[in-house]
Amino acid sequence: MKFLPCAVVRLISLFATTLILCGAGWGAPARTAASGQASSSEVKGIDALTEKDVSASMKDDMDTLCSLWTDDGVLLLPGASPLVGKKAICDMLQQQRQSLKGAMTTDYTEEWQEVRILGNYAWQWGRMSQTRREASGKLDTMRVNAIRILRREGDGWKVARAALTPAPQ
Repeated sequence: MKFLPCAVVRLISLFATTLILCGAGWGAPARTAASGQASSSEVKGIDALTEKDVSASMKDDMDTLCSLWTDDGVLLLPGASPLVGKKAICDMLQQQRQSLKGAMTTDYTEEWQEVRILGNYAWQWGRMSQTRREASGKLDTMRVNAIRILRREGDGWKVARAALTPAPQ
């Protein structure tokens, strides 16, 4: 297996321990459906996905993070080949778990600027930030800009597509 550059591994780490916490810094996110305001049940469903993601990210729970993806999910990271399918994404998450020995997430946020819903699909764009305490005690913060497409399935909203780019540090 080809090793990824350190910056890409850090982005993977951030994304692997990510996926939503609406909040401070950019103002209130837009939450609309194509025909107007999103229903409260739609928003609650996306918020439930966010809560699962944030909780799992703070615990570095890769199994739960994996469960948040659709079977045909696609993850695009800079400088890396696309990860296509839940198995490829989950394999990366499990490899990431192994590389985290001794490190701990101390802070994690997602600031979504927009949430748009169209039927069984939704899309969001925003910024994610993660701070880890390395085994040495050093704090390391990564920030990325992100866009993702969610799909409503029988058991709720899941991530179908996501792309990340480095954000200014």
